[in-house]
Amino acid sequence: MKNLLIHLSVPFAIVLLCLCACKGNSRIMTPSSSALPYELIVVVNPETWERPAGRALYDVLTSDVPGLPASEPSFKVMHTASNDYTDMLKLIRNIIITDIQPNKYTQAKFTQARDVYAAPQMILTIQAPNEEVFQKFVEENQKSIVDFFTRAE
Repeated sequence: MKNLLIHLSVPFAIVLLCLCACKGNSRIMTPSSSALPYELIVVVNPETWERPAGRALYDVLTSDVPGLPASEPSFKVMHTASNDYTDMLKLIRNIIITDIQPNKYTQAKFTQARDVYAAPQMILTIQAPNEEVFQKFVEENQKSIVDFFTRAE
């Protein structure tokens, strides 16, 4: 009987120690992000990307890094349409999502998220009621946009 008690208590103690060692974080482990530092993807309607609103965002993201002797863009920029924004692309480390909806927004604003689909990851969503407001907002906040991702790197 004593032998049986010892044989049962050892596995029980191991399980108990393993459970106590957990940090209690119920969040499932996120995968590692993909893409290199200073690369980002913009999720944007293809027509918007080709118009002045998209060009304004592209110009901000590819502006020269200050203080370097040669011209060097701040980021390597890729873009995709929202319907092509698949699970694989959601693992990229730096993401900008454009959300232009006249029925939903009355003014432009940023929202940000960290480590949503992968780690490390930064997601900046730019919301605006129309492309003109979006363009003006991006141009007025260009330093904030670049600094947001630069600090993340």
